Amino acid sequence: MYYITLFKQCSDWIEEDVELVIHYLNAHYDASIAFERSRKGRDYLARRQLELGDLKLDAQDVKVNHQFRVVNKI
Repeated sequence: MYYITLFKQCSDWIEEDVELVIHYLNAHYDASIAFERSRKGRDYLARRQLELGDLKLDAQDVKVNHQFRVVNKI
């Protein structure tokens, strides 16, 4: 199981941003995803819990668009 944190440098999340992340992950991975959102300063975190079996990911493997990037994997 991998824990992927995506973040966007912005003052606010809108629902379309969240839906974009969900759509991308569902489209590109056979994943069972749980969603959690929290705030840390001005950054909102979208944490995705991915059930990916033996699939190995690194920061280059998950990109939504230029506004999002993977910042950690547990």
